[in-house]
Amino acid sequence: MELTAKAVGQLALVSRSEVYAKFEIQKAIEWLNGERHEGKRHAAVLILRELALYAPTYFFPTSAIFF
Repeated sequence: MELTAKAVGQLALVSRSEVYAKFEIQKAIEWLNGERHEGKRHAAVLILRELALYAPTYFFPTSAIFF
């Protein structure tokens, strides 16, 4: 699961597409706020971590949700 999240982060870096990064961020946030399916929540946290590392420009505006 960690390698998949890393691949999502690297895709966001290589593609430099705001649409892709924002789509993945919104999907991960939905998984965190949805029903308590721990597998999805874990995947969402891993994906958000990688997007914060590889696409911080797109992640920063949504960081207020977490802090």
